[in-house]
Amino acid sequence: SLLRCQRSHHSEPRRAVRCCKWQFPPNTTFDDVCYHGVQARMPSAPVECVYVQVTNVRLKRRAPNQPVNLPVNTICLPRVAVQVDDPVALPANVSHRKNIRLKLTQIPLRQAIVLTTYSIQGVQFSKYIIAETAPKSMYVQMSRGTEGVASFTLRRPLDKTFAKAASPSAALAAEMTRLQDLHKATKSRFEKLRRLWTATTTSLQRSEHAAIQPRVVLKKATGVWALDQATVRVMKAAVT
Repeated sequence: SLLRCQRSHHSEPRRAVRCCKWQFPPNTTFDDVCYHGVQARMPSAPVECVYVQVTNVRLKRRAPNQPVNLPVNTICLPRVAVQVDDPVALPANVSHRKNIRLKLTQIPLRQAIVLTTYSIQGVQFSKYIIAETAPKSMYVQMSRGTEGVASFTLRRPLDKTFAKAASPSAALAAEMTRLQDLHKATKSRFEKLRRLWTATTTSLQRSEHAAIQPRVVLKKATGVWALDQATVRVMKAAVT
């Protein structure tokens, strides 16, 4: 995913970088977790450094204290400790201290234009990249494009395991079949009623100047419909 370096001087341009490698301590294990609807891998130890490649400019010289044999435009960013200048106020019901001072240890990077599956519901984009997906969030992610499948790009191809997990179960497939049959039956009944309404309105248009009978009986193969004089007047008014 695209990331951007944080710069201490706002007058300097921010450089867009692409993460190449994350370096963790030896024997680090990872657990698959779901955080606010996003699939993530939680390491057992914090990251030591990140290798990033600058994409929007070409570096004129190598940064100091960098490992040897780094690729072109690649920088190693270690974890740094940052002292927060302003103290953080604390509520009285949390601590007897009025405020505290914080010292943060982190990689000096921040994500650029990254959204979660939950936050993009109801929003559409012309072009976007799906960095990570899951069977339960796939529909929401892939349906956000204004141009269908041409709007998004998958950062990783979907494998057979993902396709198997995303396939509907036997119970879901049976329910979809039942709903499709119900839809066809409902549509067929609606078409019969629509044709009946068209025939009735056409007959009323032809006999617009003729006297309206007290009752109009329509015979069909499926039954008999009787329209009283008030109903006929309403139908005629709607037609005219």
